[in-house]
Order: sequence, then structure tokens, then C-alpha cells
Amino acid sequence: MKMCQAVLFAAFLLAVGDRAVHAQNPQPPQPLKAEKIRDDLYVITGDGGNTTVYLTDEGVVLVDTKNDRNHDDLVATVKALSDKPIRYVINTHAHGDHTGGNQKLAGAVSIGHVNARAAMIKGNVPGPPSLTFTDQTYAINGSLLGFPNSADASLKLDWDVVIPGQGPRTNRASFLKWRQDVETIIDRVRSMTRAGRTKTDVEQVLIKEFGWEPTGNPIRSLDAVMAELKQ
Repeated sequence: MKMCQAVLFAAFLLAVGDRAVHAQNPQPPQPLKAEKIRDDLYVITGDGGNTTVYLTDEGVVLVDTKNDRNHDDLVATVKALSDKPIRYVINTHAHGDHTGGNQKLAGAVSIGHVNARAAMIKGNVPGPPSLTFTDQTYAINGSLLGFPNSADASLKLDWDVVIPGQGPRTNRASFLKWRQDVETIIDRVRSMTRAGRTKTDVEQVLIKEFGWEPTGNPIRSLDAVMAELKQ
């Protein structure tokens, strides 16, 4: 149980830092596939963001619901794993490829950070969380300086698997490296910003030295990151 709780927490954590609601991918949907992690824990990959599936005797808990267009395929994939209803949906953030199925899951309680709900409402994204929280993690319009604290809170729990919002699952060792990299990035960007280096200079360091994607969400959030670290 501890492992499952921590995996869900890690799924929250790795989605932290996205700061704007983006459009859904216009490409044709990819088929969905369920990958077993434990007897009661799966991840559904394919089109949209990853969906974590936690099976309980009382019902199914989902972390994220992919795109709206994936709803039927997602529900069918979950039904192949359990005959129990989907009881809860935990949204890691407001992007449509993680929340698109919310509105069609009648009877399921959706849970998310208050800022994720606000971002979805502001961006006219359907199905905002009906149950919100404020202090367990950082979300939309969050703080880069809050990352280490969130990571450290997660590391106090007993877990060995990380299911990120996108991409393949990873492990505790990789998470620890990510935690160290975040601290290094904070120090590096803070020093460059306070020294008057330009946004382009910082972008090049993050891309070349830390492997950030040139068009990824973190780069698009760089103005806010630099403003925070300059203080």
C-alpha cells in the first residue's frame, strides 16, 4: 500500500511545473496499452499522457484520463483489468491530454490541485476537479523553488517505481538523480540570472547541459523561472 501511495504521489510530482493549458495533439490517436507494474497497479500508455490504474476491492483509481478522444479506449482497457467501477480520478495538472476524459467519467470523483482547477476553468477545459487540495504539492503556476521540498517529501515514503506524466516508468535511483539535477539547475540558473545573462544564454545551458527539450513546457516557462530565481 505504501508503494502504491508513493507512486501516485510521484505521478503528481513529475507533472509539476507546467504553467499553461495547451491544445490537444492533432495527430491520430495511438492505440492504448496496459503495462502491469504490480498485481494491483498498471500504467496505460499510448495516446495522451500516461494513465496510472490502481485496482482496489471498492473500485478503480485513475491518475489522469488522457485526451477526450481516448475515452472509449481508456474505459475498455480499464475494464479488461477490473470489473469494478472507476471511483476516483486524480489529475496531476490541467493539460487536455491528462484531463480530457474527466467529463465523460460519470460517477467518478475527480481530484486535483486548486490551481489546476482554476487553470482548467480559465482555459475552458471541460471536467475540472470537483475535489481540490492546496498544500500537498505544487502545480500550475507553481514554484521551481518548491521542487526540492516536494521531492524530499516523496522520498520519505516507501516506494521504488515512478510513473511520470509522459514517457516510460523509472525507479527511485533515477528519481534521486532528478532531485539532484533540480538543485543543480536552480543554482546554475540563479547565478546566471543574477549575473545578468540573457534568457537565450540560460536556454542554451538547459538544453545542452541538462537535456531540456527546446520546445518543451519547462523552456516555455523560463521567463517565470528566471523571475523567481532573480529575487
